[in-house]
Formats: sequence, C-alpha cells, structure tokens
Amino acid sequence: MRRVLWVVGVVVVLLATVLIVGMLLPRQHTVTETRTVAGDPERVWAVITAVEDFPSWRGDVDRVEVLSERQGDKTWSEHSSSGPMTYRVTESTPFHRWTVEIADEDLGFGGTWTWELVARPPSTVITLTEQGEVHNPFLRFVSHFFMDEQETITRYLDALESRMAEGG
Repeated sequence: MRRVLWVVGVVVVLLATVLIVGMLLPRQHTVTETRTVAGDPERVWAVITAVEDFPSWRGDVDRVEVLSERQGDKTWSEHSSSGPMTYRVTESTPFHRWTVEIADEDLGFGGTWTWELVARPPSTVITLTEQGEVHNPFLRFVSHFFMDEQETITRYLDALESRMAEGG
C-alpha cells in the first residue's frame, strides 16, 4: 500500500510540475521562414490558395473539404492523420499577401499563417509567418519541450518548393 501511495504521489507531483511550467510558458509564439521558389507570384499564389489541390502536393493533408466560399471569404477543413482542422481566410491581397486562421475554437491552440510574396524574377520570395497561441498549459509544455515549432512551416515550404520546381 505504501508503494502505491508513493507512486501516486510522484505522479501527482509530476503532473503539477508540468501544469505549473506550462502555465509559466508564453501562450503565444511567432515562427517565420523565408524561401525563394520557382515561378512568378501569380503562379505561386495560384498554388498556395488552391486549397482543394493541397492533397496532391502536401503529404500531411489527406483530403480537403471546402465549407464555404464567398467573395473574399473561404473556409475549409483539412483532414490528416491528426484529424480535421478548419481554416478561414482573414486577408487576401492577390499575389502579395494571404492570411489564414485556424477557425476551430476547441483545439487548445490557434493562430494564423501569413504568406507574403515578393517577385524576384524568375522566382518568388515567399515568407511564411505563424502567429500561434497555445491555450492549454499541458499542450504548451509538450509543444515547448517535445515539438519543433518550426517544423510545420519548414515541411510546408519544402512541399511548396518541390511543387513549384515541378512547374506548379
């Protein structure tokens, strides 16, 4: 019985430590990466905004379901091995800037991705910025100590670079 109480006590202390450290970590983070990809801004724009085509070039997206599409407003759900996630366009300046936010409010995290495109003929310089927020302190702890916040953007830009090298 004494061992069981000792093990339970250790587990409680570990969970409390994770919770306290998670609460002390910043809720928000910013990650940015810049690449030069083949093609002019119009071609790059066509690829990054054609959400229906994501499964054909992004290995982390199994399928996309467009939920609504009105002038200047688009909402879709990306389905992956992690499950579905809903996104909404919040800013769209064709061939220059595109901002998308996570529309799901019950994930424990959220944020925006902003693409900025600058022509450098015959290529385009693309800067992708994630403004993320992790609401849940346990998830914040795991994200900070066991995940690479840069990894998702790097993987996306690797896939985009390959797609554009193939001709978009």
